[in-house]
Amino acid sequence: HISYLYLENTTQNNQLKTIISPCKIGEYTVSQPENSLNIIIWGKKVKNCVASYEERIGKSIWIFFIEKNGIPLYTVETDKTKKLNIRQIVSQCNGSVDNDGQELAHKLILDAVSKK
Repeated sequence: HISYLYLENTTQNNQLKTIISPCKIGEYTVSQPENSLNIIIWGKKVKNCVASYEERIGKSIWIFFIEKNGIPLYTVETDKTKKLNIRQIVSQCNGSVDNDGQELAHKLILDAVSKK
């Protein structure tokens, strides 16, 4: 796709720290951006500003992407403690996520980390 090629050719593609590999849990997939291009493309797909957090990934926060049946569902920012407390969670277009969604996301992230 032309947009991908443009981004690939114009982006300094820094490697990002991760603590999991993509992990499928039932109908959900939990992953983390592995490089600058991953985070920019996700942000464009879900129409949010997650790419602006790139500099903090692995230093003070973790970013997780959650998909349901291959469709982006949540973008999650956590702290770096063992509990991986959610600091921010949004759905498409920075939409709010209810308590049930937050609990689901936290459980999925903890499950993915325990499987690494």
